[in-house]
Amino acid sequence: MKKAISLVLILCISTMLLSACSPSIPTSDQYVEGYDLQNMFGNAPEFRMCASDDSYYYLAPTGTIYLIDKQTLSCVPFCSKPNCKHDNAQCTARTRSQGLWMYQDALYVSEPRENMTTETNELESYTLYKISLDGSSKDEVRHVGMSIMGGFIHRGYYYTNDFDGVRRYSLTDKEENELILKRTDEQNYTIRNAYGNSIYVNTTRSEEQPVIEEYQYHINDLSGSPVSMGRIEVKNGESYGLLTQYIGDAGIICLKTLTANNQKTIQNLQFVWMDKNGNEKETIDLPKTDINSSVMTGFIRADDSYFYQAILPGVVNVEKEDFENSILHIYDRKTNQLIETCTFYDEYGDFYSIFTGDERYLFMEFEQRYLYGENGGHVDESDPYRTLCVLDKQQIGKGAELQELLHVTQ
Repeated sequence: MKKAISLVLILCISTMLLSACSPSIPTSDQYVEGYDLQNMFGNAPEFRMCASDDSYYYLAPTGTIYLIDKQTLSCVPFCSKPNCKHDNAQCTARTRSQGLWMYQDALYVSEPRENMTTETNELESYTLYKISLDGSSKDEVRHVGMSIMGGFIHRGYYYTNDFDGVRRYSLTDKEENELILKRTDEQNYTIRNAYGNSIYVNTTRSEEQPVIEEYQYHINDLSGSPVSMGRIEVKNGESYGLLTQYIGDAGIICLKTLTANNQKTIQNLQFVWMDKNGNEKETIDLPKTDINSSVMTGFIRADDSYFYQAILPGVVNVEKEDFENSILHIYDRKTNQLIETCTFYDEYGDFYSIFTGDERYLFMEFEQRYLYGENGGHVDESDPYRTLCVLDKQQIGKGAELQELLHVTQ
């Protein structure tokens, strides 16, 4: 009898220990730190920035991971080896991954497997690695798909756009992988984002005119009916778009636009709030500017305090002056009033991406400027580059300016 009781106690203790080592995945529909995709530091299909308690991590297009100290903003390769040139696979800072993700206090990258071809193993031609934050270890997690058009880690799974559709791979069970959305001749799927209990997927249908629709799927009921969140379609020379811009606890911000004359003229552009069921709630009423809205478009991001609207050339046959008029407007989220403007084209080049970041810093990427030849067509600068800049949110409303952190030639 005593042996039986002892065995029960051992089993109970073992179960508790296992539970402590493997915490349950959150079920909240809000953002959960440590488990959820840090989409405040990335944009689909590229998630190349993330953060820990004391550092930011940035994957440059050169394939080098950089460590940015939150206190000093010093930006150095993520490598502790003395005299390392950061130019070979033995360097911790070097990767062939298309993305960089933070999950449970570790970095993750996905790299092509050596001596592999898609003919031999199409489903597992990449390896997912876990890298310690001190850079001392890089451990194989499992083999995964090829990460076409991006991928990310969210609540215990690695999601990716594979050749046959959208797949997810368990981080703890190397045998578990699931084709959650199967590609067909008529319909293709591209996973774009995640938030709480939802993933966001674009569906492209082949019709007389291509139609792209965005759907929200519940991660615990992928076979259920998805919620339509927006669409892009072209008819009779006009294009209509309703595109997700920002996902947060308060709802979803979408860009709603209508263009005509084969997308040469913007007839209407506005930003709207939607709820998590795809219903429009209200228009974000931002003050009008003197910028020619018929040739300039843009997008909007948000955090708890501000709206960030990048106004950019967004139609065909734009002029050089339109690129020079690119600007970042920052609005107070409570009042919708414009409180800061930041120009960037002359100093840093053409806009590439924006990361709203945390409470202190916003990050922006820029690429080579567009120059114009004698025939009026644009040509790129001879040396393609990428520049990462930071903006201190504590200076917003006081003349905040972008500060260069890193400039690399691709």
